[in-house]
Amino acid sequence: MKKIRKIILIILFAVLTLCAAGIVALAWSLRIDPDYDSPESLDDLAIRTVFYLVMAHPDQDSPEFQAAMRELDEIALLDVSDAEKCDLIRARFPEESFWPDDLKALLRDAESGDMEAQYRLAGCYSDPVILSEADRAKRPYVVVSGFLAAKWFRKAAMQGHANAQYLLAKTYKDGYHPLEAGKVWASRREKEFIKAERLRWLRKSAANGNMYAQWDLAGEENDPDAMHAAERRIQEAAEQGDEWALSFNASITTPEIYRKNAERGSVLAMCEWSSFLKSGYHTDGKEFPKDEAAAKEWKRKAFDLALKHLEEGNALDLLTYLSNFNIIADFEGDTIFDLPGIDEADKPALAKRIMDDLRNAKHDRFVTLALYMTLYSTFEKEGLIETQDEEEYLREMASLGLWNHEMSLVDHLLDDDERTDEEKAEGIRRLRRFAGLGFIEARYTLGECYLDGAGVPQDKAEGVKWLLLAARQRHPLAMWDLYEALRDPAPPHSKIEAEKWRLLAIQDGEFDSVPEYWYWWTVNELPRYIWDAIGKLLAKIW
Repeated sequence: MKKIRKIILIILFAVLTLCAAGIVALAWSLRIDPDYDSPESLDDLAIRTVFYLVMAHPDQDSPEFQAAMRELDEIALLDVSDAEKCDLIRARFPEESFWPDDLKALLRDAESGDMEAQYRLAGCYSDPVILSEADRAKRPYVVVSGFLAAKWFRKAAMQGHANAQYLLAKTYKDGYHPLEAGKVWASRREKEFIKAERLRWLRKSAANGNMYAQWDLAGEENDPDAMHAAERRIQEAAEQGDEWALSFNASITTPEIYRKNAERGSVLAMCEWSSFLKSGYHTDGKEFPKDEAAAKEWKRKAFDLALKHLEEGNALDLLTYLSNFNIIADFEGDTIFDLPGIDEADKPALAKRIMDDLRNAKHDRFVTLALYMTLYSTFEKEGLIETQDEEEYLREMASLGLWNHEMSLVDHLLDDDERTDEEKAEGIRRLRRFAGLGFIEARYTLGECYLDGAGVPQDKAEGVKWLLLAARQRHPLAMWDLYEALRDPAPPHSKIEAEKWRLLAIQDGEFDSVPEYWYWWTVNELPRYIWDAIGKLLAKIW
């Protein structure tokens, strides 16, 4: 009897050891290894490349621009992986080939390991508020990228640059971690990894004396004393005119600080000071009543200065102005020309001037064009500009590199039954190009077109191919449609593969794979079931 018990215990121990080893092996196989040096996805790279081409060739009808776009189309249609397409695009259209010599020199210094150059280059990709006047002059030539900013912030952060460490944590919080590139969203495990990495860099920056990191970390850790100490430092910096401190958090900066900086010529401070004057405010135990006339005067000064900067090619102050006064938020705030000294007769000419300047602005091309689209809608509703035909407008925006308008144009060409075969073929051609350049929604839509025979001959294999690419990028609808397609008896057919995508679709793309799901379930859910079962058993015995 003792021998039997001993054998059972040995077998049980062996089984438990194998299970533990299996879980460890599975965890190791599911380890996260981000590509920090090449964080950009194919679709992001394609968008930025088109923007560079548009900036380099203002005449989109020129032979040079058309030839470059044909080359990009050829790469898009190649039957190779997304990573290989990225390599081909970078080889054919290297980013630095669009840059002036001083920006190329900055890149060389950053690549050679210069910490300050890495930080400055990251600033060119992301946040103008951290840049010197000299570096701001370089920024119009850079198409912004949160992922590339994170890449260079990380290189500087690893060398101990406190500001880079904080901005790296902030960039990760804004959704620009390499694990989030080219996906609808990160998986549950990836989100946990990103959060831990963000907090690690935030703590390092705070320990190195960065006051913004100290304020954010105090909020994360609910430490009011540390938060008040950081607030005092930020207020002191704002009082000295530090733009970063001024724009950091409006609740920290006092009205008096905004007044001083408004008088120095800061558009942001003018907007904030105007808001305080309009509503009235309390400071140092004193109450200051509202002064609407002075508020309008400062609002007009901010508007005029923003327009002056727009004429110089920089639309960021206009965006600051519009955002602060809630002018571009669903049209619920003031109208853009609700200002003293602007008559009704002046508005159409002023609207045209703003639209022309936005078309020509070089800073932050994507932001500028987004403003162009928003104000186009605003001015059109107010009757200040001529109404443009919808398709003509979509074609114009698509020609400027705005892929979301290109997708709207595709829908416009494919959803209308009265479209000619030539127009539908154009829609499919545009859709196939964008799907080939890694755009998730385009891949899903193209897969649906092949499954349904909409605009193309019905081809289940081709439809499954595009749905699979979209599903791997965590498109939930693609996962469900892939499940439906693969369980259908017609080839390609796979019940096991179909069930895999059904399970992942149920989890809304929270997991990369079925093994990852079962690992998560084993570690997080199985112990709960076991304890529940033990509790019920003990209750019965008791």
